[in-house]
Amino acid sequence: MPIPEKTTSQSASYLAEGSLERDMSEVITNISPADTPFLSNLPVYDEAYEMKIEWQTDELLPPGKNQRPEFDEYKFPMAAGVGRLHNFCQIMAQSCKVSDVMQKARKTYKPKTDELSRQITNYSKKLAFDMEYAIMSNAEAHAESGSTLAMMGGIPYFMKEELLDATLSTTDGSVTTTQKHGLSTGSWIMLKGTKLPKELKAGQRYYVRLDDTTPDTKFTLFNSLQDAVEKTNGISTLTDAGTAVKVLINNVVDAGNAKFTLDMIDDAMELAYYRGGHPTQIWLNPTQKRRFSTLARELHTVNRNQTDKKVSDVTDVYESDFGVLEAKSHLNCSDDKIFLMDPSYWGLRYFTRPHLIPNSQLAKTGSYEKFVITSTLSLQASQPLASAVINNVAR
Repeated sequence: MPIPEKTTSQSASYLAEGSLERDMSEVITNISPADTPFLSNLPVYDEAYEMKIEWQTDELLPPGKNQRPEFDEYKFPMAAGVGRLHNFCQIMAQSCKVSDVMQKARKTYKPKTDELSRQITNYSKKLAFDMEYAIMSNAEAHAESGSTLAMMGGIPYFMKEELLDATLSTTDGSVTTTQKHGLSTGSWIMLKGTKLPKELKAGQRYYVRLDDTTPDTKFTLFNSLQDAVEKTNGISTLTDAGTAVKVLINNVVDAGNAKFTLDMIDDAMELAYYRGGHPTQIWLNPTQKRRFSTLARELHTVNRNQTDKKVSDVTDVYESDFGVLEAKSHLNCSDDKIFLMDPSYWGLRYFTRPHLIPNSQLAKTGSYEKFVITSTLSLQASQPLASAVINNVAR
């Protein structure tokens, strides 16, 4: 289609379109390349009262062997601790000015006189798109410091690969991390490294049993949950300590710069499933969504939502061995990442909701009217381990 000519600005009449009568539609159609599925559909949690927000994460403790005698003396151990996560609130704003002449001048589009209201509507949409972009794209989170502005962590921030440096013992097979790992007996991990001992495999799920003396940083590996709980058949001998060994503690599948497959999606679903998570949505870049639809159709596992009237609203549903996923495309989703999410564990926290600053606070300083639309918000991931991500996906 022909590319529409874009005016320099609609702030001043001498830069604007519509001051001269032309043969054109009276209504400007606002076409946006993206909508705001997360901003529109995520639940809103409690209001934020600080620019740094914190919350606790509960973990469903792994099962264990539980047998008691008829005459039992109860023991009362300390309750398991809870995790704590945080994020920062990000200040966002859109502002504009419209000259008194531009406000009064007759336009060929509607509204014919109220340019200020039209721009408020346009910039409100722009602010919403900015908020959606931050939710789907921000991979870092930090407070404001000097010239560094506050940034809220988005979905990529909570789903990035979490690796702990570790050393392996060749005498008893134990693993010692350089920082607290936050695991429980019966939890599972995977190992990565430049080189692993021949007894261990990268990408293999290993269950852990915490060390009695230093449980915060040391544990032993087992091939099954039952073995870890009952302390049998542990991996106790290693030929060497490996090189640059790291412990992966969240749900990450590495595509290795290859095109993703349904097997990779199944692998990611499996990781979340074994941690008690149940992702129900898969978010992809539109290009990757096309590939997903093709792969799913080839297996005849795509169900079409028959209630939708428009072809563009048809949704692909993939049934894996670990649950059903509804596939959704998002323009702001990175080409090299695919997110498998349980939306019930994600929500928004507003410090200030989107609002128009009253005119009484914006003194008139010239022959124009001005406005500011602003909001301060953050994203809360109540339990990131309920979701998963596929990294390093080829385009």
